[in-house]
Amino acid sequence: MKIVSDIDECVVEYLQGFCDFYNDEVGGDLVLEHWDFKNFSFQKTLGISAVESDKIREEYMMSKYFDNMKFIDGAREGIEKLASKHDLVFVTNRPGNHKVKTRMCYDYNFPNRNFDIYFEDGCKLDRIVKLGADLIIEDSPSSLKYAEEGFRVLLFDRKWNRDVEHENIYRCENWGKIISVVDGFDNV
Repeated sequence: MKIVSDIDECVVEYLQGFCDFYNDEVGGDLVLEHWDFKNFSFQKTLGISAVESDKIREEYMMSKYFDNMKFIDGAREGIEKLASKHDLVFVTNRPGNHKVKTRMCYDYNFPNRNFDIYFEDGCKLDRIVKLGADLIIEDSPSSLKYAEEGFRVLLFDRKWNRDVEHENIYRCENWGKIISVVDGFDNV
């Protein structure tokens, strides 16, 4: 099975890293567990302009906080398990100038694997179609587009996607659930 996975908030704790960066470098008091990310937008969440949002995102992505993001619980093991049975690739909306950092992270953490990682600016649907995905692991509300196109989507349950529902969407709370659902598809 060809499985396409997002990276940020599916594999690594992107927003926790941002909260740590924001608190230490900008002087905020963000606590991820209490901060209501109703969408994955610094502009909307922080109430800042698009220019300010782009600037703070780039500062974060150039920082040690971005370089030291933690893996989501169970992600490493889940990735290894999926990659041992399936063709697992990653598609992200990270800016292209972060290809080297992203590749280094994967090479360091998965030295025996050479994962394909694709960087898309905006909608990932075209890449997902080109890859011939059978299953998508995602956290974005744009998952609805993928489901409507007929893809099965394992959607990490997040505040910003709680209103996303479709018969092709399987809501997952953690990597254990992801593996369980994939194993179920394998046995069909």
